[in-house]
Amino acid sequence: MSLPSVKQAYAFLTPLKGKSSAIVLEGRKTNLFVARFTLNCLATLKSRTLIFDTSCFYGTNTETLTSGLPEEFLRNTTVVTIGTHSEPERLLAQLVTNEASVIIIDDLNALRSLLSTARRNSSIHELFRLIGILSYEARSRNISVLTTVYKSANTSSERNSPRSLVAASDFQITAEAQTRSVTFRCDRIGSWPAKTFVASVLLRA
Repeated sequence: MSLPSVKQAYAFLTPLKGKSSAIVLEGRKTNLFVARFTLNCLATLKSRTLIFDTSCFYGTNTETLTSGLPEEFLRNTTVVTIGTHSEPERLLAQLVTNEASVIIIDDLNALRSLLSTARRNSSIHELFRLIGILSYEARSRNISVLTTVYKSANTSSERNSPRSLVAASDFQITAEAQTRSVTFRCDRIGSWPAKTFVASVLLRA
């Protein structure tokens, strides 16, 4: 699969620079499409990337997500895996001390669960604090922080609630997968036509 053009990659990623963005997903298929397209754009722009894989999503789908990507980009991409026996706080520290231009956290649902297991106090409070720190880092260093959140029955009703997983982020972006494309929508991104970005995605069979 050929990579997106530089123009397309810039059109998608530029509004997300200097911001933290929460991408709300319908399910694993949507995440595959979002991850594949995002990695393709990052590869096109040769962005140094850190992926914080809290649910083994990237590890499980490595071949599908990275097939055809340039070796130089893959060498400049770091994947940090977190499991039930890891120390979340120590690993989370890497998010604010790294030199990546793009940070991806997949996914906040799993990270919240892991934080709940690791400590007694409120995991949503810890996530809010983390996203707040990352939003500050994004603005001060002009980097992009992309997080994913799986949609639940109360995601929409809680979007403006202080307990919502997406409320702490600068942008809340919904993503929907079609047969060979993914559609992103965000009311706050005016540079996307009709505040919508549609991208073609072909996954390796």
